[in-house]
Amino acid sequence: MSVPSAAVLRLMLETNRLPPPPLWSAAFSHLVRTPVGSYAAADVLIDLCGVFLCRPASSKRRKLTKPSAALFNLVLHSCVQFGSPLKAHQVLEIMPETGVEADVCSIIAIARVCEMNGLREDLKKLKPHVDSASSPLLNHHYLHFYDSLLSLHFKFNDLEAAAELILGLYQRSSSPPRQIVLPETCFLLRVGSDNLKTGSKLLIKPASLPQDLAFKPENRSGLIILKDGKLFPSDRAIAKLINGYVRQRKVGELSKVLIGIHKTVGTSSDFSLGSEVVVSFVELGWLETAHDILDDMESAGVSFPEITYASLLMAYFLMRQMRERGLDKFAQRRSYNLVSLSRCKVCCTATVQTFGHLVNGYSSLEMYREITIIWGRSRGGWKAGVLSPDRDLFERLLWNFIRGGYFERAMEIAGYMEESHMYVDKWRFRREFLKLHKNLYRNLNMLEHVRAFRKWVGIARAKRIGSTVRLSLEHQNRNVDTLEKKRKQFCC
Repeated sequence: MSVPSAAVLRLMLETNRLPPPPLWSAAFSHLVRTPVGSYAAADVLIDLCGVFLCRPASSKRRKLTKPSAALFNLVLHSCVQFGSPLKAHQVLEIMPETGVEADVCSIIAIARVCEMNGLREDLKKLKPHVDSASSPLLNHHYLHFYDSLLSLHFKFNDLEAAAELILGLYQRSSSPPRQIVLPETCFLLRVGSDNLKTGSKLLIKPASLPQDLAFKPENRSGLIILKDGKLFPSDRAIAKLINGYVRQRKVGELSKVLIGIHKTVGTSSDFSLGSEVVVSFVELGWLETAHDILDDMESAGVSFPEITYASLLMAYFLMRQMRERGLDKFAQRRSYNLVSLSRCKVCCTATVQTFGHLVNGYSSLEMYREITIIWGRSRGGWKAGVLSPDRDLFERLLWNFIRGGYFERAMEIAGYMEESHMYVDKWRFRREFLKLHKNLYRNLNMLEHVRAFRKWVGIARAKRIGSTVRLSLEHQNRNVDTLEKKRKQFCC
């Protein structure tokens, strides 16, 4: 029932019969329960924003069409839940234009969308505002924001930024609480690239927590944990950081990070990260790396328990015995595996998000011919099995091909979507075609691809229905004229 519900909402927008705002929330809550409903809800929300922006500021009906932050939160969360990051990014782009104030739930949803699309710079701009609103009450929610940001640091292989974030969490947990930011405090966040002269600015309230949460996000990565109302990096996050430094042969930088954590946390009996790292390296057979870290931390004044020295000394003794007996091949194999990992060349391949960002960039410049080239390359990746078919990218390509008049390519994408049993919002494409090409292709109905597209979106059927209605009306008018003539003859 998601598609009929979306059709009813669109008819209400087109006929200017606007429901009250509570009805919008109820309708969107019904739509976002299924994947198809999530796609339809995103399209209806974009249409609602378009109607709102087209109305004059003095119009009384403008208030009825202004979407609330709760609507954006519902749609963004459903896009994240059902795996539509490109559609969610499209919703985010129109969010600043409506003047909606983003609350805590909005920031969490934005963080998840940016993580899925690889937009790390946007989260880095948002981080100072989230840091200023840190409190035991909000940390339960902002755990997901820091989790997404740290995950992006590891995805970009930026170990320095990841280490800085981890050290910042430790420092914040050991420092006294800051001045609490009021819920009414509002900030302006620049959305998009800093190279643009004019860009959108989003109003955010990092300390504003809605009474009714639209959704309950899940900690998917598990890189950040909450303990006694404070945020800490998990063991998994520490392990990923250490593994990254070791693979890049940056033992000195790893020692500095461990020293910084030790100085921040202190010499508590239940925290011995440096000792655990050294013992783990000894068990893996990385004796030289363990010895280097031990020397660096000792020179910085960090003390270790006796068991750490004993484990390293015993490992050296066993290594010496193995070499004397000619059994050092097993030890060499471990070091060889480490060197092999450090020398692996990373093969960077284009992802669905890469093609999505390229399409958005060329679309903003109306360079539709270049988008056809992107379609050819992405189609080769799908045929080769490198990429998996993505509905959001298909929809974005189809929308641009309609605007550019490439109907042969549009029908190719339509065929791919129908073969993959993907939901297609034909209402949106039909309206876009009629808005741009209604009169342009009036005399070209026999063109194969244009005729096929009109039939696919239902314009040809609408014409037949319209002609049938017109013929029936003409027939009724002729009957009325005949009856009128007979009446006059009878009167005479």
